[in-house]
Amino acid sequence: MKLLTAGICMLMPFMLLAQDPVTKTTTPVSNYAFSKGKSSMELMRNFNYDNLQDYQGDQKEGHHNDLYFGLSYNYFFQKNIAVGIDLNANSTGTHYTSDIMKRDWLAKLNFSYGIPLSENIDLYGRLGVGIGKEKLIQESGSNSTTNSDDLFKYHLEFGLPIRLYENGNVYFTPKLSYSHLETSYDDGDQTDNGFRLNFGLESYLFCNEYQCDSHHGFSLSKGMYNQGHSYLGLGNRGMIGFMHSELTTNNSSQVYESDNSSENIRLNYGYYIMDNFAIGAGIDFRHSKQDPKNSVYSYSSTSYDFLPMINYNLPVTNGWNNLFLQAQGGFGSLKLTTDDNGNITDSKHNNTNLEFGIGYNDFFAKKLSLTPMINYQWNSSKDDADKTTKSHGWGFEFGVKTFF
Repeated sequence: MKLLTAGICMLMPFMLLAQDPVTKTTTPVSNYAFSKGKSSMELMRNFNYDNLQDYQGDQKEGHHNDLYFGLSYNYFFQKNIAVGIDLNANSTGTHYTSDIMKRDWLAKLNFSYGIPLSENIDLYGRLGVGIGKEKLIQESGSNSTTNSDDLFKYHLEFGLPIRLYENGNVYFTPKLSYSHLETSYDDGDQTDNGFRLNFGLESYLFCNEYQCDSHHGFSLSKGMYNQGHSYLGLGNRGMIGFMHSELTTNNSSQVYESDNSSENIRLNYGYYIMDNFAIGAGIDFRHSKQDPKNSVYSYSSTSYDFLPMINYNLPVTNGWNNLFLQAQGGFGSLKLTTDDNGNITDSKHNNTNLEFGIGYNDFFAKKLSLTPMINYQWNSSKDDADKTTKSHGWGFEFGVKTFF
């Protein structure tokens, strides 16, 4: 499965280039990705919030909520030299007979240096250093406990931005990185070190290339929903990672070690089979494994989701053409495996999902839109013992779509 994920990562740019091929041409100097005055931004799901009611069978148990915010931005104040920031924040809460809330954030300052390799391929090195905090809050009746931990992280990364279409501003970027994360607990410390190979989409734009579609007669979005056009939705990315963890406690000299690996890939693609009407699908695959060195146990989990979808834009000739309705539904699976010194125990959950949403593509540059969407979703999961858990509720998200 690791080879499959790596293969998809490597084939991704060629799949997209085949749709809108890059031809040999003389690229203007001003179109160089690392030109002075340009900024790069990772094209991702920047914000997501869900608030879902949870049921065991038909019995309501409570509700849970999840919030995520992410931003990766770099500015080239000199040719080839950039400074930037990475921000990530998560907040989750489960509210049953007691309440459990988790909060964490991490902010990094990045320094980058890049060089051109060809007209459409560049190379950069990036050093990032950051701090953060994580907090666990548990409340039951009048009792409340809070644990707060400090985070420190640095990473070294090499990226290979590959332009997806002639003189375009969107790049497919494979990245190889090494990271070191320190977590300081009240009673000990943990370090996580390792390598990651990941991919994603980035934009490289001058400030004057950021525009307001409505102030330009909706010229940026004109024709984007015609038959034959397509788009990549929010959060297309993938990763293969190998980490080594060491935990030490203040009251013991023993070091608890673990080797961990993870792979994931997320793709969301839509194609307009006729004007204003697109079909597509979302694919989400994840695998992780934990192998503690001080134990005979090892743990792994594997999940996938396949979610076909339809998308309909309002058939008008003004800005309301950017308003769309989306329906998405599908199935998936989660498998949990425990290895107790060769004795393997598996548990499996089969999942179904249905979601309806309404959103708006607000184009801010050529072929790029900031897209907020409100949705309502129904989820169901059944385990090996036919025990069913359900949830339903609303969500809100926004991020950047790429159109072709």
